[in-house]
Amino acid sequence: MLIICTGCGVAVEPHSILYHLRNLHNVKKPKLLQSHLDDLCNEYCIPAKFLPIQGPIPQIQGLALYRNGLQCEHCGFLSAQRDVITKHHHKMHVKEGPKAQAKEIALQRLSSLPDSKRYFTVLLAQAPAGLNVEVQNLRHKCDAAYTSFGPSNNEDRTVSPWLLTTRWHEHVAKYDSQKLRQLVEFPNQNEASLARLEKGVLAVMMGGMNLIVKTPVLVLQELNSPDPVKQ
Repeated sequence: MLIICTGCGVAVEPHSILYHLRNLHNVKKPKLLQSHLDDLCNEYCIPAKFLPIQGPIPQIQGLALYRNGLQCEHCGFLSAQRDVITKHHHKMHVKEGPKAQAKEIALQRLSSLPDSKRYFTVLLAQAPAGLNVEVQNLRHKCDAAYTSFGPSNNEDRTVSPWLLTTRWHEHVAKYDSQKLRQLVEFPNQNEASLARLEKGVLAVMMGGMNLIVKTPVLVLQELNSPDPVKQ
């Protein structure tokens, strides 16, 4: 299991996460503690150091994908760049001919750092045919819902399908909107007690995620079913 920065398309070792956020994403004060990260890594058995990967393996979602990677046909050397393959051929296989012989193949690598920049071959992920049908059906339902509730123009006053489904506006209509906005503001310097809620909220979230795999399928189906009260 890996920790992957989806913004960069690279894997990050646990001890480097805060450094990565500060120096590559300009997050000067990440709202994370290394102790929290260590606990999560221990819980999900994420190793402290990258383990060597020998392809081919299924594509790792989130990592940058090089669909037109190249593999030397003489020794299997891998690179995403044609000039690197050419230099490799001239250095290692010049006796086999003046032109580099390489085949295109899908590649990934953990990161561009010296210890983890080695490419490995991957098998491209393919969505099951049934999933594509389900996605198409869902899109048709969303389109139908959108066209059924009101005008087709994109005015700011147009009610969204999400709002019609949740009826959130009806739930909060009886409350003062200014007070509601104040409730969701970030704690200020005089509200230090609220800042300590971070660990509690994180613990509740992780506890809920752990319960998903233990919850019976019928219960999950009931939770995901539309609320009959809102029909």
